[in-house]
Amino acid sequence: MTIAAVAGRAAESPDRPPDPPRLSRRWFRRVLADFRRERRAFGLRSTLREFVFRGIHHVVSFRVLRGIYLGAADARFTKCPPGFNGDFLNNETLQRVSLDRHYDLAPEFVDAALGRGDACYGLLEGDRLASYGWYAHAPTKISDDLWLHFDRAYVYRYKGLTLEPYRGRRFHAITMARTLDAWRARGYRGMLAYVDANNLSSLKSVYRLGYVTFGRVFILRLLGRHLIFNSPGCKAFGFRVVAEGQRRGTR
Repeated sequence: MTIAAVAGRAAESPDRPPDPPRLSRRWFRRVLADFRRERRAFGLRSTLREFVFRGIHHVVSFRVLRGIYLGAADARFTKCPPGFNGDFLNNETLQRVSLDRHYDLAPEFVDAALGRGDACYGLLEGDRLASYGWYAHAPTKISDDLWLHFDRAYVYRYKGLTLEPYRGRRFHAITMARTLDAWRARGYRGMLAYVDANNLSSLKSVYRLGYVTFGRVFILRLLGRHLIFNSPGCKAFGFRVVAEGQRRGTR
């Protein structure tokens, strides 16, 4: 997703020391420790698959995206926590938080997103924004040269963040569950997102909320050219990734 993610691996802890030189003894020890930790958390099969993806990525750029759909959220996440208020954020609030680097919302990003008609839903404690997520109704850029297209009967969820003091309280799930109710009330069928197939933590989180996988997108970049395969399950949702140079024929 671009589920924050919606979309890529979770950020490394700031307390994690820098990676040692590749193929050194310390590097192998680090890799083995990571493998053991993730095997305990996610099981052998999922961990092996993730490490295979990591190895391929060092040779060529290769990604597998899981397209996910939320049509009904777990009721545990639909109520706003005591002391917090949830709603779509107005321009004034977004412009204010864009000046705070902790939110990872540059003013240029906010202006561009609002200009496209995107919307941002947030949980606030008083005037302080604790967690947010962005929603799009039209094809959206997911990298420098890739666009995500989808059926406009759905809303695409991307770019979410929960501030450090509020993490561990399921605010990420709560913002999505509450926003789903709002979009369905406006006539949309549900919400779409994607998660990189090797982002095990995010997958565990979205499945807990009620997301289901409907298809996969395989993206190989070799010698500057993209080879993209959208699995058959993506068709029902109009869900496909298109390279920048190929967009003209898909509009």
